[in-house]
Amino acid sequence: MNKENMKKNIQKLIEFHLQYALSSYKLASRAVALGWDGFHRWFQIESSDANVHTRRMLNFLAGFNISYDIPSVNNTNDYNNLDAIGMTKAIKQIKEDGLNLCNEIYNDSLQNNDLVTARFTDWYVHDFFAEIDFANRIINKLKNGSDTYDLNAELLTKEEPDNVSVVQPFSRWGE
Repeated sequence: MNKENMKKNIQKLIEFHLQYALSSYKLASRAVALGWDGFHRWFQIESSDANVHTRRMLNFLAGFNISYDIPSVNNTNDYNNLDAIGMTKAIKQIKEDGLNLCNEIYNDSLQNNDLVTARFTDWYVHDFFAEIDFANRIINKLKNGSDTYDLNAELLTKEEPDNVSVVQPFSRWGE
């Protein structure tokens, strides 16, 4: 096994899939412009599929202790020496940065009388608050002496989000 070669080749595949996801979103937008709901849905599913494939590739690399950087994204953070609290604080900071960005977009949208974007962004504000609260609870458990291995086992039972209800929040109304 050649980890450098593995990283090089999987990196190409990841970058392809990121482009694939973006292209699929652009195709979906074009389908909307043309009034083709079926094509829109298909391209949205394709994009989601590309993202899931990317996640699988990142997990594959992680299994070999290989980190991955996207050259066009400046991420100089080094997480290699973090413990459970440090990792949780890092993801919490990312969520707080996302919350700050969403608040900035929300306020700018209101100032520019763009209520649609403000309302759309509001969902993310609520979601980030919930995710920050979850991270705070994990940090508090660790600080109060919870066993990291037990907490890790508990986190293994955390359910993944229902992608359909996130991506198409009104899709369940017809059921």
